[in-house]
Amino acid sequence: MNPRHLTCGLVIYDEITLIQRGLNILKYELQNFSVSWIFVLNHPEMEIRSSLKSWIQTLELPRVVVLENPTNNLGHARQLILQSATTDWLYITDPDVLPAPGSLSILTETAFTLESTSNVVGLGGPIQHVSTHPYISVTYEFMENLIQHLPFSFQIQTHLNTKQVDHMPACHLLLNVKKSIQVGGFSDYFNKCGEDTAFSQACFNLNRTFLFIPESKVVHHHNISFSKWLMKIFNFGRAQINVLSYFYHNPTVEKMRLRWYRLSPLIIFIFFVFCVIANPVVLFFGLSIFCLGAWIKPGLFGFVLVVATYALGEIAEIICLILKLQSATESRVSVNKNQIRASDT
Repeated sequence: MNPRHLTCGLVIYDEITLIQRGLNILKYELQNFSVSWIFVLNHPEMEIRSSLKSWIQTLELPRVVVLENPTNNLGHARQLILQSATTDWLYITDPDVLPAPGSLSILTETAFTLESTSNVVGLGGPIQHVSTHPYISVTYEFMENLIQHLPFSFQIQTHLNTKQVDHMPACHLLLNVKKSIQVGGFSDYFNKCGEDTAFSQACFNLNRTFLFIPESKVVHHHNISFSKWLMKIFNFGRAQINVLSYFYHNPTVEKMRLRWYRLSPLIIFIFFVFCVIANPVVLFFGLSIFCLGAWIKPGLFGFVLVVATYALGEIAEIICLILKLQSATESRVSVNKNQIRASDT
């Protein structure tokens, strides 16, 4: 029997050790497929890109395409992979994401049984986040245990059964290439983060979904400091507002559908602030309960920090958008005044 065809695409920087380890696992997991490989060298320095390109050539992989992306734009890098895929299905991942044994097998087997009329654009599964920083790992563990009881599709999601969801992260995602291109693919407007949130929002607007498979698990390894991790969460919050603004002001979007739960950190934060303003005693009791809970469950403190930091990112981006609108309005008023003065003279 002829092997089925699949494309595997990775956005890489300079993580050669991680890439080598991940490639060995990917090759084993996809051994029953005829795989085409696409690497996007997402680094601004030409010397590093050249070094990576030479290294990839030594891997002796079949059907390899190497693309350079000196702009270091993540959205553009994802789109380059999508546009370059020559097979019906494309698996997108990152070098620091390692699949568990058999996780890709069940993902691909399910994909190839889907009917062509299905509204499913892509498939994925649970992502276990592991960090070299112990407190970040404890926080992720707490969040994973909490979120499995919620029906929503956050960046971290752990559903107990196979189900259709409205979002899947792009670090572990098997895409139907044709359907992904039809919804618009990935936008280079999101150069650092949020490209997968924008992609899933485009799918949501068109009633397209993703299939979450609990058995298809991967491990995402993090190696950043606590402060950089919080800054990353902050930027995720900003990206969420950017996604809404991007589609709201996009004239090609026929219908913008709001996923209100993605604003829940902002709603919770604003509600807490109003409660404190209405009755300052709420702050004392809130902090007391929080400290007690954090002592019993250390990950609770990290979770509250994540919610607050994400909400602050959303607030910061809202303020930036308001200031931009005011600046644009003032510029238009100034131009109109100059035109009136010119016509009077």
